[in-house]
Amino acid sequence: MNDPIDDIKNYIWNVFYFNRNDPRIIVPKRARFLGWTVNFARRECYWLLLVLFLFCFYLGTQ
Repeated sequence: MNDPIDDIKNYIWNVFYFNRNDPRIIVPKRARFLGWTVNFARRECYWLLLVLFLFCFYLGTQ
């Protein structure tokens, strides 16, 4: 298994996945059964989180 998500050096504070060489935006967590996370090295990740936040905010104001 040479998946970059298994390398602890690709994590900030052992929590946030940050790998500029990984083209994926959404990646599985190290413990695959826990779900997915985002690659914070990708600019698209921040747009995705912003859209998700705005959508939740919109639903909360209804």
